Amino acid sequence: MLKQLFSKNKQEIENGESDDLINFRKKRQKKIVIITFVLIAVFAGGVYGYQRLSAPKPTNQAVRLIPVQKGDVTETISATGTVQATKRVVLNFPNGSGKITAVNVKVGDQVKAGQVLATVDSSSLSTQVKTAQANLSAAKARLEEMKKGASAEEIAVKQQSVNKAKLSLDIAKSNYEEQKKLYSEGKIDQLQLEQAKNNVDQAQANYNLEVAQLNQLKSPPKSSELQSAQASVDQAYYQLQQAQIDLANATLKAPMDGVIVEVNGEVGEIPSSGGGSNNGSTGNSSLSNSTSSGSSKSSGFIVMDNSNSGELEVISQVSQNDIGKVKIGMNATFTTTSFEGKKFTGKVTAISPEATTQSGVTTYSVKLSVDNKEQLLMPGMTVNTTITVGTHTNTLFVPAAALKEQNGKMGVMVQTTNGQSRFQEVTIGYYSTDKVEILSGLKEGDQVVLTFQLPSSTNNQRSNQFRLPGTGDNRNPLRGDR
Repeated sequence: MLKQLFSKNKQEIENGESDDLINFRKKRQKKIVIITFVLIAVFAGGVYGYQRLSAPKPTNQAVRLIPVQKGDVTETISATGTVQATKRVVLNFPNGSGKITAVNVKVGDQVKAGQVLATVDSSSLSTQVKTAQANLSAAKARLEEMKKGASAEEIAVKQQSVNKAKLSLDIAKSNYEEQKKLYSEGKIDQLQLEQAKNNVDQAQANYNLEVAQLNQLKSPPKSSELQSAQASVDQAYYQLQQAQIDLANATLKAPMDGVIVEVNGEVGEIPSSGGGSNNGSTGNSSLSNSTSSGSSKSSGFIVMDNSNSGELEVISQVSQNDIGKVKIGMNATFTTTSFEGKKFTGKVTAISPEATTQSGVTTYSVKLSVDNKEQLLMPGMTVNTTITVGTHTNTLFVPAAALKEQNGKMGVMVQTTNGQSRFQEVTIGYYSTDKVEILSGLKEGDQVVLTFQLPSSTNNQRSNQFRLPGTGDNRNPLRGDR
């Protein structure tokens, strides 16, 4: 196009056009050339910008080769737990108790074993004891009489009764014979004859009864009768014991050294039934968080535990995926937000065989001892529990972040001799938060390919400052550690 413009300009000069006209046309041609160059530049810039925008963006991912190493791998199990006292006692007044006459303690008081905590009016309980004593004496007397058998005097008296019954029977029979004769002569009617026959039957039955009673007096007691009488004695004895226990429990005493955590009643009130008796014997707390002092109110008049002694335990909920690895005697550590940076130690002491399922998650309760010599922990506190399953020393391991699943198989990506990467199936053993033990599939020195996301594009220049899991640095860019 420029060539055509210059050719046309030359032709016009040769035709003798004026100088002014020639200058005007030169300026116009120059402007056209400038505009053309500007349009070309804008078009080229647009193409370049489009290519930049449509080009794939960098992914901020980094790839690093990590050699398979040997070292120690410690496997742990994490769970959440609650602190509770090792012993907890619920104390109640017995059923039928009178009004509360004294309450000598309040929540938080520390008490000694045998100390009187509260009392009730015991007059009705004393009456129950006396009644039970009388019933026991009567039952014993009946048993002794049965064992001895009848005396000679008792047998003689009964023999006289038999003789009288025999005489009455003979008279009734004689009278009946006379009535039959009179009836045959027509001197009496049928009704009179039947009445005479009934008299014979009644006399015969009375005689038979007297003879049976006499024979019973002469015979030794049956084994079943003795057993029944003995059972009556035993029952009366148990009732007396219970009445005496109830009377004693009208005065509540501390069964152990400890601290009062609940008092549910005041002087003048009738205590509510708490099971009928004082269940104040000491005992280990159950595998449940419900027994901790931080739980809801118990059904006892007074509740106490030994939390002031420093003897505490932790009940932790362990996932069903991990419970099979937990064994009694395993070491554990505990942390709590109440004491940042402080670690408490303990051991697994019991494992519940019963599962608990909440919101589709199944867990098992695990009881652990906890060292609380400094008496920092208190019942009801929530702690993070870490149970040590075990440690394998001088074993092959790779970073935990390198482990992946492919087609249902567990493995890692490894670098081949030609610089490519391929999936290598492995068998794993112990694993921790940053290491995985390799039992088979790799050997020491194999190069594992680890791909991880960089924190941000602006920090790419600092990526070489991060160290990967299992390489001697606890910082893990995969978790966002700095």
